[in-house]
Amino acid sequence: MYHTWVKRSIEKIGIPTVSTLADNHIVLRRSMSNVQRFGPCDTDETKRIMYSDYTMVKPRDGRMVYNVSIYSNVEYACVVIRADKLSQIVENSPKIHLRRWCSSRQLTCSNFQFIDIHFYAEVEFDMKLGFSVIAYGREARTISPQKVNRYLNSDIRLPIPDYNETKAIYQHNRAAYPWFRKP
Repeated sequence: MYHTWVKRSIEKIGIPTVSTLADNHIVLRRSMSNVQRFGPCDTDETKRIMYSDYTMVKPRDGRMVYNVSIYSNVEYACVVIRADKLSQIVENSPKIHLRRWCSSRQLTCSNFQFIDIHFYAEVEFDMKLGFSVIAYGREARTISPQKVNRYLNSDIRLPIPDYNETKAIYQHNRAAYPWFRKP
């Protein structure tokens, strides 16, 4: 039972979460923890903008496609995809559909862990449209192997215990616990 819990917890790492706040507002998150967060972006998540794009689209066939890629070397705290109508004449707001794009020839895109994930946002609209994508996040931090080796190979002196304290503990354990004695 413990092993299945560990396996399930590890499988949740890196899985993106999609929150549809409205038909025209989607929030996408992916982090390297197994805790999934939903809902609008928090203020602590929106401190650093990694990418932003705003596009005004004129109606042709009432459909637009926008590609969104999430790379494994960047931890995206929050990706906001929003489509707003720019004309007050139309009552219908644009509708966004987020779909996953699989680049594999065998169509085996089932796992979300530690890989680059590609989505595309399909937008259906009637009149002029303002489409924006804002990605907030931070770069993933890695441990430098050179610094780790330098630290491990450094001459670290451990404190020498007091002789009298150590002798008293040894004599107490020797008398109280016979299995501590030397044969």
